[in-house]
Amino acid sequence: MYDDEICAMNVIELSLRVDAESAEALAAAFNEYAYGGAVIEQVITPEQDETLDAARPYTVCAFLLKDETLAEKQRAIERAVWAYSMLRPVGELETRELAEEDYAHAWKKFYTVLHVGARTVIKPSWLAYTPRADEIVIELDPGMAFGTG
Repeated sequence: MYDDEICAMNVIELSLRVDAESAEALAAAFNEYAYGGAVIEQVITPEQDETLDAARPYTVCAFLLKDETLAEKQRAIERAVWAYSMLRPVGELETRELAEEDYAHAWKKFYTVLHVGARTVIKPSWLAYTPRADEIVIELDPGMAFGTG
């Protein structure tokens, strides 16, 4: 199945807040059943000097295609989360249905304007940004072609 075909389908997003120690193990369980694999996210804001902090929670996220295998895959992930929760505390598994347009653009929420050095700014094409007079702006539109790993 191609990405443009996937975008024409509805999908279910499953997400779970966990600590740093649990993120990889639960991502492996999500990865087993999710379309395109699992994602581990940790929100980093400029106020936090854009550094990772193991004390802040992570979110493990995956998308399941809304097809005939959905219920089976969702139950398998729920069982894996329940089993892991017997070892370590985890957040509640959140489920959200995304319409085709949402899925096609959901990845955009993770991209922000990035200041690199004193004058260079990398800006996603869909975000508005007013540069200072001395700034150099590089505008990118990665589409869904690029991953993080």
